[in-house]
Amino acid sequence: MPEFTLQAFLAYGLPLALILVGMETPAGVGLVKGMGYKAVPANAITAVGGIGTMISAFFNLHSTCIAAPATGICASPEAGDHNKRWVAAVITGAVFMLGAPFYGFMVSLIQAMPGYFIAIIAGLALVRVITSAMQVTFSGKHEMGGIFAFLIATSGLQILGIGASFWALVLGVFVSLLFETRDFEFGTARLVTGKVSLSKKAG
Repeated sequence: MPEFTLQAFLAYGLPLALILVGMETPAGVGLVKGMGYKAVPANAITAVGGIGTMISAFFNLHSTCIAAPATGICASPEAGDHNKRWVAAVITGAVFMLGAPFYGFMVSLIQAMPGYFIAIIAGLALVRVITSAMQVTFSGKHEMGGIFAFLIATSGLQILGIGASFWALVLGVFVSLLFETRDFEFGTARLVTGKVSLSKKAG
């Protein structure tokens, strides 16, 4: 029987939730926006991922979230015309559902292949996604924070039993707050609010 404990929540539940909300969803949404789609429902994506995770937990499955690599592939120019790339996502979902009964065999087949062969296939499939992610991450705002987050995520750092992805998010935001404070929108929002209030008083 499943057992809910505070230790499990702090060690697994909370870090995973922060990673999904703070890294996976922004990464997927950022990739889609980088491909030219501006109206991306980030809140709806997060809500659907949370509901799916709660349901999948009862079947011993992993968390449900927007997958940045698959999202980048489906939203890339290689997927076709800009207004018809949603077809690629539908086809990908259909392939997942049709292949679900055979995943055990497919995993065994992949495990039997040489590691370098799998790495080559994955690398070729993700070249476009990686280049797009780099352009989105290291251009515009939060450049220094993005670089630190990238380096920490690839370092394999572990603190208190929590993996590098979580610390990449935390330390990347900290570096941006320390060195790139002007890039955060809350400062601009307060400035605009102050100017509006002053203009109203003056009027």
